[in-house]
Amino acid sequence: MISIVLPFFRKLADFRRVLPLNRPYFARPWVEVVVVMDENESESGVLDLIRQYPDIRWQVRVNDQPHGWQPPCKAINVGVRHASHEVVLVCSPESMFVTDVPAQALGTVRAVPRGVALGRVGFGQYAQLHQLGASAAFDAVAPDARDPFKLYGSIALARQELELIGGYDESFRGWGADDDNVRVRLAMNGARLLGCPQMKLLHLADEPRRPSPAFNAASDLRKCSPATARANLDGDWGRSFSRLAWPIGSQPAGCPEVAATVPVPVVSNPAFPVPSRQRCPVCGRFTQLQQALSFCLRCVPQPHDQVSDAPRLLCVMQVRNEARVLPGCFEHLRGYVDGFIVLDDGSTDGTREIVSREPALLELLDNPPAQPHVWNERDNKRRLLQAARRHGAQWVLVCDADERYEMMFVKGLRPLGKALDALGFQMLTLARRELWDRPDQYRIDGRWLSKNDVRLLKVPEVIAFERTAQLHGSWVPDALLEASRQARRHAVLNYHMYHLKMIHEADRIRRRDLYKSLDPDGRFQAEGYDYLTEAGDELELAPITEDRWYDRRTLPADLQAMLERSTPVGSPTLRATAGRSLLDDPLDHALGDEADHAEGQRQKQHEGAELAGFGLPRQLADDEQHVEDEGADAEGQAEPGDLLLVEAEHQAPPSGGRRSGRLSASTSAR
Repeated sequence: MISIVLPFFRKLADFRRVLPLNRPYFARPWVEVVVVMDENESESGVLDLIRQYPDIRWQVRVNDQPHGWQPPCKAINVGVRHASHEVVLVCSPESMFVTDVPAQALGTVRAVPRGVALGRVGFGQYAQLHQLGASAAFDAVAPDARDPFKLYGSIALARQELELIGGYDESFRGWGADDDNVRVRLAMNGARLLGCPQMKLLHLADEPRRPSPAFNAASDLRKCSPATARANLDGDWGRSFSRLAWPIGSQPAGCPEVAATVPVPVVSNPAFPVPSRQRCPVCGRFTQLQQALSFCLRCVPQPHDQVSDAPRLLCVMQVRNEARVLPGCFEHLRGYVDGFIVLDDGSTDGTREIVSREPALLELLDNPPAQPHVWNERDNKRRLLQAARRHGAQWVLVCDADERYEMMFVKGLRPLGKALDALGFQMLTLARRELWDRPDQYRIDGRWLSKNDVRLLKVPEVIAFERTAQLHGSWVPDALLEASRQARRHAVLNYHMYHLKMIHEADRIRRRDLYKSLDPDGRFQAEGYDYLTEAGDELELAPITEDRWYDRRTLPADLQAMLERSTPVGSPTLRATAGRSLLDDPLDHALGDEADHAEGQRQKQHEGAELAGFGLPRQLADDEQHVEDEGADAEGQAEPGDLLLVEAEHQAPPSGGRRSGRLSASTSAR
C-alpha cells in the first residue's frame, strides 16, 4: 500500500546502522522498500545487508553509470517510476523512524484528497541516540513544529501527483532546494501540502550537522520560482537507470493485491495546511505569505499605456562599432523612454550614422577615432549623465547596444520609475543574463546566475565618477554611493537584462582577449578573464521561459535565423493549473483546529512574513568582480525582505494582520 523510496549514494555504512532501527516499520506486508542506488560501488554490500532481512519486501535499482555526487532528483524519480504501490514515501536511508511514519503518512494521504504529507526531520548523532533514546534525541534537535518551512526530509503522496508534474526536476545540478521545487510545483498544480509534525524522523550521523557551504541564494530563488508546474517536459523522467538488482531474476517482491487486504494500523497524525516556498522570480517574496511590492511588475502588473505623471526617463548609451546590434537596441526601447543620449566612442563602422538617424535621439556626444583606442569610462559616464540632466532627465536607464531587457521590464518602465521615485529609491539593480550558444538560453552555473548591474538611476545634482574604477566601474555616481548601500534607497530586483555578445564562441574569445589587453595585470579583476570562455563539465544553461522573453524582433538577422531553425527551448508545451486555497474545501475543516493553532502561534510571535526562526536569504548574491561589474556599489545591497519592510512603511497595515489570505509585512526594521 505504500512504497518507501530511499535515494542512495554512498550511504552503506549509515544504512547498515539505521536499518535495524527501522526494521519494525519496514517489515510489514503492506510496505515495500525501494532502494534506488545512484552508484554501483556499494551494490554488493547493500545486497549482503538486505539478505539479512528476508521479512522486508525489497526492491533495489542500480545506476551503472559512474558519476560524482548529484542531486537525488533522478534517483527519486527512478524509485517512483518502479514503485509497486500508489502511495510513495520519500526519505533518507540514514533517517530512523521515531514514530510510525509509514502508517501516519499512508493514513493522511488516504484521508485528504490530493494531500501531501510533510514530516519533520531532526539532525542528530548516534551518541545522542544511545544516551537519550529516540524520542528524547529527536526532541533535542527537532525543528520548530509550527514552522512549515522546517518540515523537511520526508514527503508522502500519491504517485499520481508526481506524475502530473513530471516528477522531480532532473535538470538540477547544484546542491539544495530540489525538495522546495517539487513542493512548489505540487501546490501550483492543486495538490494540498499538509504539515504533519508528528511524523518524526531522526537523521543520524557521527558528527554534528553543519550548514552546507554550497548554498547559493540566486539558485535557491530560481528553484523556488518555476515558470510552470510541470518539469522534464520531454516526459522521459525517471528513466536514467533501471537495472533491477533485487529480487534477482524476477519482478519486484510483493503483491499489491495481497497487501491491500492487510489492515494498516490507525495512527494519529495531526496535520494542518501549509504554504510552499514559492517565490516571485522578480522580487523574491514568498507569494503565499508576503504582500506584493508596488514596484514589482510581476506581482502588480501595470498598464502598458503612458503614465502622465511619471518622472522623465532618458536612456543613456555609450557605443563603439556596434552597427550590427544597435538598430535593434533602439527599437526595443523606443516608445518606452523619453529619448536617447548617446556617446559614440570613436566608431569606424557606421555606428555614428545609425545614431544620427534615430528619431528619438536628443543628443549625440563624440569621441574622435584614435589608434590605439583610449578607454575613459569615467569621463564617458560623466558626460552622458550631465547631458541627460541638461535635457531634464529625472531618471536614466543605462543600456549597451548588445543588451536587451525583458519585455515585462521595458513595458513597465514608466510606472516602475514612478513607484521607485515615490518611495524614495534612487537606483535599481537587476539581473544580468549572459546568453550562451543560442539567443533563447543563458548560463546559470557558478557565478553566472548571480551577475547583476545597477541600470536604473535617479540623476543627482552633482555628477562625478572619481570614486569609480576606470575599468568595469559602476554607473553609480559618487553622490549616490552612500545611497547604494542602503536598502531603502537601492532596490534589488530580478528583472532580466540579456547580453547578446556572449552567444557566439568567437565573440566570447574576442571579449576575453580585449579585457586581457586592457587589464594584463588583473588590477581591475583579480581572477582574470579566462572564465569568459571556459565551460567544461560545469556548463549549465537555462531556457528563457515565455513569460521572460525580450523582443526577439530586434535581434540581428543571424541570431533570428538561429531561433527559426528550431523551436525556442524556453517555449513551454504544458501550463500549470493554479492551486486553490487549502481551506476552501469542507474537508479541510477536519484539519482546522491544528491549522488555527499553528496560525495563531505564528501571528503571535511573528508579525511579518518571516515564520519562526526563518531568515530570508539574499535574492541576488553580490558579484563584485564580473565583467561590466558594479563592484563599487554592490556592498550592502538590499535583500527582498528589506524591500518588503520598506514598502510596508508606506502603507497602512491591513486590519487583523491579514489581507487576501496573506500574512502582512512587518513595519519594523530588521
